[in-house]
Amino acid sequence: MVAMDEDNVRFPDVEWREHWPVDRSVSALVVSLIFALLFLVLAALLFGMVPFDAGWIPVIGACGGALLMLGAASAFIGKLSWLVRRRDSGVRGHVDTSHGPGIRLVIGHSNQIIGLCALAGCALYGLCAWLDWKTGGSYLLPLSKSDRAGATWILVLASAAAVIGVLLAIAFRWMITVEIYPDGVARKTALPFGRSREEFIPWDDIRALRSASFSAYNSSPPMVEVEYSGTGVEPRNKVFDRPGVLGLPVHLVRCDINSFLSIMQYLKDHSRARSLLAHPDAPQWFLRVERSGRKAGRKAGQIRDIEGDEE
Repeated sequence: MVAMDEDNVRFPDVEWREHWPVDRSVSALVVSLIFALLFLVLAALLFGMVPFDAGWIPVIGACGGALLMLGAASAFIGKLSWLVRRRDSGVRGHVDTSHGPGIRLVIGHSNQIIGLCALAGCALYGLCAWLDWKTGGSYLLPLSKSDRAGATWILVLASAAAVIGVLLAIAFRWMITVEIYPDGVARKTALPFGRSREEFIPWDDIRALRSASFSAYNSSPPMVEVEYSGTGVEPRNKVFDRPGVLGLPVHLVRCDINSFLSIMQYLKDHSRARSLLAHPDAPQWFLRVERSGRKAGRKAGQIRDIEGDEE
């Protein structure tokens, strides 16, 4: 079957595959909600334990601690994004001077902002807690009024959070974008002073497309591996690349990464469909594949819950 838009352009139905599984069970939903509520309660407690007449240092410190807890709560709420039906595919049409019209994956800044706010809150709370202890107060560190070690450790934690926040803010300015065109796949890296670097692989040189992950800060963010041959591209990024394989980091994009890889694998095997990437309605194609995948994912989650009950 095919779907048709107003211009009678045929967009094929692509089989959605869950390359990066998500736990959609009721237990995972309950756990995420419990932790989100817990951090929201902790944020309220931080406000409640410091009166407004305690001085500007404890009040600002309590605001920083609450900001940290709100960031943690938002992270757990973000795990439930699969429950919400989106209207935005997270894909935009893009015209490149060399490759012509195609699509670009939009970088989602909400997670970056939440992370930076949480780090800022941690740094602010730690600094104010140390200053409060230094001036003889005990609002932010009630157990460390006479404990120099506790106050010192909280200052070290605040300093580490501030440094990490600054480094991440700088790194976010030099983002990696992923673009696909009728003639190939491009990875573009923003560099200082308005420069950029591009690695481009033609479709005919792509041997395989597969899901993968890379190691970063004790986590494994998702990545698409593009195995290629017969091209002049050399691996430049030690985190993503290896000989004969180009890594496309997709952990920050707004689109559904399972839909993205499913469509890419379809285009690899169906060369005539690649021209659809130049059509203005191509982003809606990605959204339609995502919605079909959400239905399949919910059914899979229900099946897992039923099997768990039977056991």
